[in-house]
Amino acid sequence: MNTSSEQRGPRLNLDELRAAAAEMRALDIIDIFAGGSGHPGGTLSIMDIAAALYLRVLNHDPSNPTWPKRDRVFWSTGHKAPALYVALGKAGYFPLDDTVLLRQLGSGFEGHPNWLELPGIEVSSGSLGQGLGVAVGNALAARLLGKTCRVYCIMGDGEQ
Repeated sequence: MNTSSEQRGPRLNLDELRAAAAEMRALDIIDIFAGGSGHPGGTLSIMDIAAALYLRVLNHDPSNPTWPKRDRVFWSTGHKAPALYVALGKAGYFPLDDTVLLRQLGSGFEGHPNWLELPGIEVSSGSLGQGLGVAVGNALAARLLGKTCRVYCIMGDGEQ
């Protein structure tokens, strides 16, 4: 765990994380149903990890998504975007209720994450197998620049 005095972001305890993950799963299903398409199996299966990362582990600042000292999470599994959106909304990057706009034209909550559309997204993804290379390159660049951020990559079994 990063012990820097600059540590930022939500810090829920275990019971709060369990409750948050359950709420996030429900919102995920609502969003997918409202959008008319999606991958509920994959998004539900990643929700505990998403809740733990965005609500406990990450050093990040939803009010300043490009904060240079933030930890980075690269979602190589872009088709799990609904889970990412719910996690970012729950963490405070944007209103959580907005995630119901999944796959609605012009909403920014696209079928795959687009880093140009919503705060907190590190990379546009969707083509399986590319996220690990992006994450490793980012981690190596951070090391070369002397940054102390942590880099995570979320991958699925289809990429392995």
